[in-house]
Amino acid sequence: MAEEESGMEFVSINERIAYEMKIRGMTVYKLAKLSKVSKTAIKNWFSAIPHTPSEKSLIRIAKVFDMSVEELVNGCGEEKNEIKELMMLWNRLKEEEKDTFIKQIREKIKL
Repeated sequence: MAEEESGMEFVSINERIAYEMKIRGMTVYKLAKLSKVSKTAIKNWFSAIPHTPSEKSLIRIAKVFDMSVEELVNGCGEEKNEIKELMMLWNRLKEEEKDTFIKQIREKIKL
């Protein structure tokens, strides 16, 4: 899904990181733990006067999000993110909910 189609236009890398965290249900603490970037540094990216992540931090954050730094910075790979989000949501469903969902999708696309 393109940024325009999703209604998301990212003004800064900080907003992009916040979006990626949101779709993954990730807290600052969890991102810090997985990326080995300090919580303080990450919190500073979202402060009233936001700091810009360092190149080293961007590399670590992109790795956690399973994307390249270019994808993270430029917003490429939206389709890949959409699939990941669907898989994360799918994995939260109970088996009977999955069956119902599949039936609904098949009806919607007339399979």
